[in-house]
Amino acid sequence: LPSFTTVLYIPSSLSLEHIHTATTMPPIKRNNNTDKRKKKTSASVVKAVLLVGVVGLWTLVAWSHHQVAKQQQTLHENNNLAEKASTPAVNTPRATTPTTPISLVEQTKLEQHPNPNAKLLSKTGGQQRNNNNDAVVATTTAKPYPDIDSIVTGKYNVTGDMSFLVDFAIIGFPKCGTSTMMEYLDQSPHTKVAQKEKCELGTGRQAKLVRDLYAELPPGNFKRGIKCPRDLENEYAINKYTELLPNTNFLVGLRHPVKWFESFYNFRVYNNNPMPPAMELVGNCGKYSRHVCTHRARFHQYLANLGKTPLAEDEMKWFKQRGRELRLSPVKGKIFLYHVEQLRSDEPPLRQLAMRKDLSQFLDLPEVLPPMTIWRKPGKNISAVQLEVANSKRLDICHPNHTDIRNFLIEQSKDAAEWILQHFLKSEDVFLSSPDHFEALLKAWEVDPCNATAIN
Repeated sequence: LPSFTTVLYIPSSLSLEHIHTATTMPPIKRNNNTDKRKKKTSASVVKAVLLVGVVGLWTLVAWSHHQVAKQQQTLHENNNLAEKASTPAVNTPRATTPTTPISLVEQTKLEQHPNPNAKLLSKTGGQQRNNNNDAVVATTTAKPYPDIDSIVTGKYNVTGDMSFLVDFAIIGFPKCGTSTMMEYLDQSPHTKVAQKEKCELGTGRQAKLVRDLYAELPPGNFKRGIKCPRDLENEYAINKYTELLPNTNFLVGLRHPVKWFESFYNFRVYNNNPMPPAMELVGNCGKYSRHVCTHRARFHQYLANLGKTPLAEDEMKWFKQRGRELRLSPVKGKIFLYHVEQLRSDEPPLRQLAMRKDLSQFLDLPEVLPPMTIWRKPGKNISAVQLEVANSKRLDICHPNHTDIRNFLIEQSKDAAEWILQHFLKSEDVFLSSPDHFEALLKAWEVDPCNATAIN
């Protein structure tokens, strides 16, 4: 604070006598403590005011810099999107893990002639070909998205057409390779998948889904996909697909119900969720089940709700267990059904190639998908101490103590496998790869996997 100097001015007309008289007058008594407190209070107020002013000025400057940087970043991103949209797509080779070699003759046969046992959308997968029967990759300029305000009204309502945003959806089941499929399909230049679960259709937040996809999947000449492994079990979500995304096709993964239960249970354990004993999870999911229960392994019940079979009287015997009644939500899209074992990197090379080609044609891609060299294991990264604790709580479904729950799951599994093989696969809207192998995998559901040998 500035210091001040007091100057005493004495007129020349004032005599020394007057001055002497003034100086000999009795002093005026003052309360020194009061003066000190007043000075101290005033100084504190001044300091506080100055401090508030400095902080406010600094905040204003920082906010201004942030707004300028944000505008520059937005402008840069928009320029990049515009540049990408106007540039033809270029296929770049990807590094892959070496697999068992296939003879050139075998590979050429399989490339030119798809698996004859698999049901496919068309002989060419809907792609353009030249005189040599080679796929022709489209290089047309990507169309920009329409203005988002023409699709979304307000915060929650979708009033426009959003069907162009989702060509395919991975909708089930949890712990059946859905994360692996999500990341695998995002590797191809012809497919892009949002890298977080998009389950907004099941919660009535479809407007948020539109905004997220606008931000995460830019315009381009590729197929767009989302993943929500619980949508297949959500009647509301399936109805929203029919209403808002009628042209979307679906990918559905399956797994032996006994191994599925073990995997799902341990997934919760490794994510630090308290889990009750396994036998307490028989039947419908309860309050403390963390959505793990034997009823969710009734895969055929949720598949039946999609309306791909007539559900005549002879079918209803497969749904004799009344954990929950069928709730039909027919969809228009087609379904690609796979078993999690078909995603293994140690599958025979010809079978792997058949899977890639069948899936490519189902998605109507201009060329075959690259080899699958990833396996995604979702969950949290935990420390060594947490891992040791989790290992002590994990479920070993093959332990003799869990024989009863295995038997319960196998009874459900028989119903699921028989209905899928005898009814669901007969639908013209259901597709798969390597049908003979797929059928063998489902027939294994009738056997306790803890006692069965591996199926090749």
